[in-house]
Amino acid sequence: FRVGFAEGKLKALAAPRTSAAQVLREFGYLNERGNEHFAGCITWPITDAAGAVVGMYGRRLTGRQGAPKHLYLPGPHRGIWNRTGAKAAAVSGEPVILCECVIDAHSCVAAGIHGAIALYGAQGMTPEHVELFEELRPRKIVVMLDADQGGRAGTERVIERLSRLGLSLAVAKLPEGSDANEVLSKSGADALRAAVAAATARRQRKARLRLLLADAGRAVAVRRNSCHSAGRDRGGSGAACSAHI
Repeated sequence: FRVGFAEGKLKALAAPRTSAAQVLREFGYLNERGNEHFAGCITWPITDAAGAVVGMYGRRLTGRQGAPKHLYLPGPHRGIWNRTGAKAAAVSGEPVILCECVIDAHSCVAAGIHGAIALYGAQGMTPEHVELFEELRPRKIVVMLDADQGGRAGTERVIERLSRLGLSLAVAKLPEGSDANEVLSKSGADALRAAVAAATARRQRKARLRLLLADAGRAVAVRRNSCHSAGRDRGGSGAACSAHI
């Protein structure tokens, strides 16, 4: 996976006002002050469908208190980490695991769960993720976000979006306040595999019901708007349409 560590020496290797420094700033590896964006982070490259590196994830190990622990390159998120593993899992009939960040997905892979991929945070599902699931159509998608308020909100959002694809969705339950990396570190690979095996699909039905109600509400609103517009065009109020809504 080409995992690395950013020591913070990149600034010294790229002299100011050189072409190398300019390229590093353009891609976001050096910030506007010339400092290394991922300094003190374990880093993972993120690739596109062709295997080209189009992004980077960093998990901070050192730095000032209160600094963000999870970092990405500036700009729109591109690429999916471990796309190849997800494809292999889908082909073999294994579930694809959707984690909140790369270090959690890599923790799953380390535990023998090879089809794990990562969002860009709890609310970080991109159209590229949806396109991948449409392409792979895996037997099951297991959502394993952090067991906290943000992770639960993100899980609801993920299920709402993916329910439209007609795929089997399940939610893995982790100990409160934990994530996949913490479960692996504290309880071992067996505990992480057990969470995937015990994932439940009960919440999918609720999400589908919310989607149906939301779609019905939007359809009614569109119908009302078109009726009112037609009424105004004809010099009326559009009230005649209300009986058909």
